[in-house]
Amino acid sequence: MNKDVKAQWVKALRSGKYKQTKGVLKNMQGFCCLGVLCDLYDSTKWEEKRNSEAYDFLDETEMPPKIVSQWAGLDAAQTAEPSNKTLYDLNDENDGPNFVEMADIIEKQF
Repeated sequence: MNKDVKAQWVKALRSGKYKQTKGVLKNMQGFCCLGVLCDLYDSTKWEEKRNSEAYDFLDETEMPPKIVSQWAGLDAAQTAEPSNKTLYDLNDENDGPNFVEMADIIEKQF
């Protein structure tokens, strides 16, 4: 993973600026951890979906577009140990890690 992007992402997740949500990159309640990464890439690219509380980021709702993954040097399918789950899956678990805990995982494993 790109070290500069990783540092920005970890800092943003720990900042308290972003509220955590599940199931989508961004909705009216907040962001998933990968939505925060998209927001760091370019916060002007969000578009509200019609008849929905969710937002698209460059036509994607659940996973970062390829251009964001390439910019970050992150394989969205990469898993974290010991759970062997993706960041997307960890974020969406009922009792999953909060953003500070997600930042710790990203900092240590990606």
